[in-house]
Amino acid sequence: MRKTTTLTLPCLSLLLVACADSPDKYRDIKHLETPPTLAIERNTSTPVKSSRSSSTTTTASTSETNSKSASDLDKLIYITGDDQQPVLQLKTRFDRAWDLLERGLQLAEIEVIDKNRYEGKIRVNYIAGQEATGKGLISSIGSLFGGKESEYTLTLDKDSKITGIHINKVATNEKLQDGTEDMSTNDAAQLAALLKTVIKTDLAK
Repeated sequence: MRKTTTLTLPCLSLLLVACADSPDKYRDIKHLETPPTLAIERNTSTPVKSSRSSSTTTTASTSETNSKSASDLDKLIYITGDDQQPVLQLKTRFDRAWDLLERGLQLAEIEVIDKNRYEGKIRVNYIAGQEATGKGLISSIGSLFGGKESEYTLTLDKDSKITGIHINKVATNEKLQDGTEDMSTNDAAQLAALLKTVIKTDLAK
C-alpha cells in the first residue's frame, strides 16, 4: 500500500508541472469553429426618391386634400331659397348650428341686436359690403355710399338633422307708391353668402 502511494505522488507532481508550463495551449481558441456569417439581403429594386420629387408629391397631396375638404364642406353648408328669403342650410343639429352661426357673426363683425336661443332667433344689423371694411369710422363712411343699414332676423330650424337658417329682412316703414314694402334694399342674399363663406373658412382651419 505504501509503495503504490509513493509512486502515485511523483506522477501527479509531474502532470501538474506540465500543465503549468504550457497554459497557452488551453487558452488558444483559434482552432475552435466560428459560426457562419449570414449575408444581409438588401432590396435594391426600390428606387430612391429625390427630395424634389418627394416635395412635389407632398404639395400635390396637400392641394388634393384641401380641394377635397372644400368639396366636403360644400355638401355640409349650402344655400337654398331665393334672394329675398334665402336659407343657409347646415348639415348638423340645432345646438351645433347655433354655435357655428354665433361664431360666424362674430368673425364677420356683424352686430347682434338681440338673440333668443330658446326660440332659435338672432336679430342682426347688417350693411351690405361691410365685410370689406370692417367696423369703425371707415365702415360708417362706407355705408353712406354703399349698402344701406338694415335689420335681419335669422331663424333656425329645430329638431332636424339639417338645420336651416332662414334670413328675413325686418319690415320697415318704407313703402312704395303702391303701398307695398320697399324690398330694393333687401341684402339677405349677400348676408347668407357672407355667413356661408365665413363659416366654411373657419371650419376648414
